[in-house]
Amino acid sequence: MSTNSTTNSTTNSTTNKMSFSKIKQILDSSGLSTYYNQFVKLGYENNSINWMIKEDKKTLKKILCDEGEIKMKEAHFYMFISELHKQPKTITAEEMLSTPKPVLPVPLIKPTTVKLEKEVDENKRVIIIINDHSGSMGSVGNNTTLGSNEFIEKQRKNKEDNKDLDITMHFIKFNDRIEVHRNFEDINTIKLIRDDELIANGTTALRDAIWKAIIDGEEYEKTLSKRPKTIMVIIQTDGVDNESSISQSKLKNMIEEKEKTGYWTFSLIGANIDAVLTGSQFGLKAHNCMQYSSDYNSNKGPDSTTLQAFRSVSDYADRVCSGYSRGFSQFERDVSVNPYDHKKFNVQSTFNDNDLDNEDNDNTDDNSDDNILLEEDNQTDNQTDNQTDNELLNPLTRGTAYNNDNLQSNDLFDKDLYTSNI
Repeated sequence: MSTNSTTNSTTNSTTNKMSFSKIKQILDSSGLSTYYNQFVKLGYENNSINWMIKEDKKTLKKILCDEGEIKMKEAHFYMFISELHKQPKTITAEEMLSTPKPVLPVPLIKPTTVKLEKEVDENKRVIIIINDHSGSMGSVGNNTTLGSNEFIEKQRKNKEDNKDLDITMHFIKFNDRIEVHRNFEDINTIKLIRDDELIANGTTALRDAIWKAIIDGEEYEKTLSKRPKTIMVIIQTDGVDNESSISQSKLKNMIEEKEKTGYWTFSLIGANIDAVLTGSQFGLKAHNCMQYSSDYNSNKGPDSTTLQAFRSVSDYADRVCSGYSRGFSQFERDVSVNPYDHKKFNVQSTFNDNDLDNEDNDNTDDNSDDNILLEEDNQTDNQTDNQTDNELLNPLTRGTAYNNDNLQSNDLFDKDLYTSNI
């Protein structure tokens, strides 16, 4: 082989690596590097970045998910386009030499321009609920459906009491697949959830579902002339994530960024996991996370623990939308778990129930509860209600909650009755 041939081969190899560098960067940033080889095989080089950015979401989804060879999962697609739209819309002359844009079935359209600063609509509430319907949720029966519908009815009552309120709800359901089953609908017209929409099956793509909820919320917010007073994301799950591609650190960074806006709020009700610890690992405030029990015996009748958890979430949501952010009360936490889980997960609140009666006169900021100084009560083994998030997450405190000797010595409940799904 001649020197010129070797040089040309090396140059071409280097150029190809450069031409795919942006695609790789986007996929790596989205946690989707497993798709890289498929992009390279199909010739989606840097020039492809430009038409992808300009293309409308529906057509791009058709190419990458439905009809193309990449076969990207829907949740992964939303992660990909989120990162894609952060890229600059210009390329260098060298990059222009790469593979041209493939022929598309519809014309290109320009992306909409969104104002960064918006006036606040004080009456606008956006509530996004994420429902887990993975296989393990079968133990709660139809209580997730009933709880979600009670939540909807409560918001309708709020609208009846205050005609000026503008309440929009968005429902996402997930197992190993993520689907929207109520798409930013007005509280007056939204249909109640049906039992057959939340049939328990599949695995748990929890992080991907939360990520999609955030992306959906961002896209909806762009359509509004004024920003909502509150965008609340409520997450309900009963197990550990075993399916997602989005990393925990990436999700945590996203949630913390949204919380910093002051009008995005996240809460988690979790079963079979340490809800407070899990939520905090995702970037949620500990006092906005609550345990509930999902075992069969705890989910019988009109006061099942899952239903009680949704009622607690509904009351919590009303407080947040009214400008208070104290998290869940001790009573709300107590009624949402069986005695076994109460002991196992060391269920505690961050504020005293009596504080709810005094909120109208409370002018402290949302973070005041996180900085309350605790006084230890030497006459009782119970911890005070006024615990901070740091106290809730104290690894020594949480560790003692899993001591089997402590559980077995508690004679207030039948341990065997509540262990079938733990």
